[in-house]
Amino acid sequence: MRKNRRIVLGIKEEEMLLGLACVFLKHGAESEELELISDPAFLENKQDIDWLIADESCAEGIWPVTGEVFVIGDRTEKNPDIMYLRKGLTAEELYQEMVTKLTVRGMSEDDMQDESWSFDFEMDDIPEENIGSRLYLSYSPVGGCGKTLGTLALCRHFALQGKRVLYLNLEPNQDFAFFLKNREAASADFADAVCSQKADLDDLQSAVGEEGFFYIRPLEHHRIQNQDFLKIFTEYIQKLLEQEEYEIIMAEIPYRLDQDAKILADLADKVMVFGNQNEEAAFKLRLAKKSEITDPEKYLYICNRFREEDKNNLEDMDITEYVPEVENPSVESLTENDCFFLTAEILR
Repeated sequence: MRKNRRIVLGIKEEEMLLGLACVFLKHGAESEELELISDPAFLENKQDIDWLIADESCAEGIWPVTGEVFVIGDRTEKNPDIMYLRKGLTAEELYQEMVTKLTVRGMSEDDMQDESWSFDFEMDDIPEENIGSRLYLSYSPVGGCGKTLGTLALCRHFALQGKRVLYLNLEPNQDFAFFLKNREAASADFADAVCSQKADLDDLQSAVGEEGFFYIRPLEHHRIQNQDFLKIFTEYIQKLLEQEEYEIIMAEIPYRLDQDAKILADLADKVMVFGNQNEEAAFKLRLAKKSEITDPEKYLYICNRFREEDKNNLEDMDITEYVPEVENPSVESLTENDCFFLTAEILR
């Protein structure tokens, strides 16, 4: 028998309040399950709520509830267990983001489809479980857009979910260690073996560092000048994928459109393209989109360091995720603030 739930929508803006209620009804909620308020002071029996979705104005001093709590707004340290939804989304987008966050909490597809639940989830939007090893590439036509830090944050995100993640930096400028606690470089012998294509997988493993996720330590710049890392590492990556020792291999590559890049892109499950919202970056991102070198369905376009108060020159592009600017960003802070959350959910 179907179990009714108490779903409370606490949103001050009437248009969004009604819009979100319509979305819940569209996805199978019964009208008697919904309770709409614009001021939490009018809410009674607070301990019996199954789902509470509130904006910041109605969420001030959030009270304990029995079920799940979602707040539309910025994360605060006061309520670390609350799930936050991004501001500026449509009612349908809020609903889908809420569903996505529940998958992270461990709700299975069987749970979602069980008749005891009071409304339907869109199963097409729930990512499949990983099978074997997956390869994700990241690159950018825009310098200084935060690609490296964002890629490392995604590595940490998956590592915190218990996955074995390997980060590879295939750019000639190996400065990513700036963002790590351990900035030790790989040995000179290893760098020479890689550059001469004499290193095997055992040699590769000897150069692995760990900070929650695994990574190949940076190679000293003067030893790798004029080296073609895409070509050299493609063979290593193919062997690593076959071994399936790592569930996720995250490779950061330079922006290039030659045959070596295409081979690696064809191997990849997804390709992340980072950019920013300013006019120059948007122009370069559009050019990159026109030059896609593998299946277009693989590409995710990420606008990093997004500022709502600045002009968005990417409004006409299909952007996977707008990642808000974070003060004093680090690998840890980007992860803890749920930056790149939607991208991570697609990748998982």
